[in-house]
Amino acid sequence: MSSVRFVIPKLRLTQLLKEPGGLAVADAVTKAGENLVTIRPTCRAELLALLDQAEATAKSSPETNRELIDLLYEYAVRSIGAGEICGVPAVDVALTSFCDLLDYMKTNGRFDREAIDVYLRAWRLLMSPELPAAGRDAVLAGLRQVTDRYAAD
Repeated sequence: MSSVRFVIPKLRLTQLLKEPGGLAVADAVTKAGENLVTIRPTCRAELLALLDQAEATAKSSPETNRELIDLLYEYAVRSIGAGEICGVPAVDVALTSFCDLLDYMKTNGRFDREAIDVYLRAWRLLMSPELPAAGRDAVLAGLRQVTDRYAAD
């Protein structure tokens, strides 16, 4: 008769995780922040390029176009997170809200060029790091109102 024997190998990664060492969390966060500062100009340029593409796409598209909603959603969702790196985190909040608006439009079968233009103009405005906090908060509150209007449908 044979016997079954279970062997659980000792993984090197498991052992390394149990051993102390490496950077302290605070040092790692500081170093990561320094690294993000170095890529800020490139990130800002890419975010502005996506905004330019979104504006050009919206401008050249027919009045009611489901494909436009899909393209704008793609531009916005690809941009979420870049605002934080660029030093304009309010852009991420606005882009998330823009995606919600586009979802509501698509789901409800409604299309509102004016609402889309409001978001694109707000995106450009929020890209300014010099925008005062009160102005930023007012813009974000206005965008929430626009999105909430479509969420209720």
